[in-house]
Amino acid sequence: MFETSSITPMASLPFWFVRNSVSRIWSVFNTADMIASQNNLVGPIAQYNEELGEVFNINHDITAATSAEIRDGFTLFINGRPEYEVGKHIDSSLLADNADASIHHDRGYLFEKILTGAILIQEGNDRGIKQAERCINWLRSTDFYSAPASTRYHESEPGGLLKHTLKVLVQAYQLMTVPTFAFANLNLGEVTLAALAHDWCKIGKYELSTRNVKNEKTGTWEKVPCYNYKESDIPFGHGVASMYVAMKFFRLNMQQALAIRWHMGRWYVADSDINDLQHSNEKYPLVHLIQFADQLAITEYAIY
Repeated sequence: MFETSSITPMASLPFWFVRNSVSRIWSVFNTADMIASQNNLVGPIAQYNEELGEVFNINHDITAATSAEIRDGFTLFINGRPEYEVGKHIDSSLLADNADASIHHDRGYLFEKILTGAILIQEGNDRGIKQAERCINWLRSTDFYSAPASTRYHESEPGGLLKHTLKVLVQAYQLMTVPTFAFANLNLGEVTLAALAHDWCKIGKYELSTRNVKNEKTGTWEKVPCYNYKESDIPFGHGVASMYVAMKFFRLNMQQALAIRWHMGRWYVADSDINDLQHSNEKYPLVHLIQFADQLAITEYAIY
């Protein structure tokens, strides 16, 4: 699993990089200036194209030597900072069905690295490391990594909840390229945290059991594994429980909280709450984005 002790301190990096939405274009900052301004993103010195390895849109007097230093600095950033994983394409092999133990391990490692990176982005980089540690340690103490995502529908398998969570994140990143969401100025770190935490209400909610199934070949009844619901230890209801758990570890702004609260859309919503759901959908683009991502992630035609 990912260990926060592997994170290179921000002050050790000569340059700081901020991904432009879900692209491979990065805004480049002097790290010393970032720290001095308490992480206020003012005045990038250049843009960096990761795919081409090119520095461009230079607003300052940067020499060819400095451009080379920026490229070297980006390598340090990739190797030392989990923020790099936030917004990066997730390999579809990690989301495959019937995955072996190594894939389960890789899913968990990537999830924790993305989660840490998103918390660090939201909480102010190195100031968020302790919060990320607390959150990860709690998740490891639960059945999050082994639990199913449902009893018999989507990802009703060991590790299904983790796989579903990553699928939702992929769909959220894809939706961020749709013009309506692309021009909504959604923050990449905020979107990522909402996607990763939206189903934490399912932690500890299922227990392994068996049910009788008739073998069509032999005509006999056989016991097969299945999952049953358990009474929740956090009985707030589906979206509210996820929101409550997430807020124990990191801040949620209004848009994030509402996106997690209403991520099921019309499902699990009382008639008296319909107006609040509709108002949230109309005012906050992240609310609809997480709903759509969640719905797409359980379809057979979703692209990863």
